[in-house]
Amino acid sequence: MRSIYPIALALLLSACQTISGPVDMVHKTGSIHEQRQDAVDQCRIASINKIPQIIGTETVGGSYIPGTTNCYDTGFGVSCNTFGGGYTPPQSYSFDVNQDLREREIRRCLRRKGYEIYQRPLCSSDDFPYDVNAPQPPADRIACVTSSLL
Repeated sequence: MRSIYPIALALLLSACQTISGPVDMVHKTGSIHEQRQDAVDQCRIASINKIPQIIGTETVGGSYIPGTTNCYDTGFGVSCNTFGGGYTPPQSYSFDVNQDLREREIRRCLRRKGYEIYQRPLCSSDDFPYDVNAPQPPADRIACVTSSLL
């Protein structure tokens, strides 16, 4: 009877390689890392100038849970005790209302410069990514990336 453990271990390890999910890869065949980084920086700065931050605040939650009140006659009057209950204050957080719009503008700007955005998994320690300092190969020859410029 064959053991299922090697297969389960292989599946578990392969799942670990993609737990973080794919990341965006800025691609233009023949470009070098410095050119891609420069294009991303230019597009990011242009998008910030074109679409300013608008900070919104949202408040969520907040609740009151009443406790249990027991009252009894002491012979000299009524005495009441309340047990439990509590108050959870609301929480507020801030966010940039224009963040998604600015991200879309960065992608449009990169496309105007001749770049495409592809998704690739992050390389595990066993993978051999292409040399980021060499000219970028065609996208179909890039199996994984070490980071995302976006």
